[in-house]
Amino acid sequence: GGAAGGGAAGGAPLVPAALEALWGALVGRGDGLRTEGIFRVSVAEDELQEAVQRMQGGQGGEVLQTASALCLASLIKRYLRELPSPLWRPVRERLAAVLEAGGGEAAGGE
Repeated sequence: GGAAGGGAAGGAPLVPAALEALWGALVGRGDGLRTEGIFRVSVAEDELQEAVQRMQGGQGGEVLQTASALCLASLIKRYLRELPSPLWRPVRERLAAVLEAGGGEAAGGE
């Protein structure tokens, strides 16, 4: 892994390789993060399903090179949505604390 991979106690990576690869591909393309609504707009479901099937079939490298920016962003969103709920508990608790304290602007400035 790259700089984002790092390591936690016990040597476990902080960011899974698949997620790091998807993010790297998205950031590495010219239109990547400049695409308007990149994490708000959804890609066509058939394009997303084809990319998922190809990645599960061992063609992940090809998907990273050929998928649209919207498809890569949708793959990242899907990956995060499918994480087990306990992984998100600290994030939800922190967001709740920030919102309760009236600091909603601290939750994200993008």
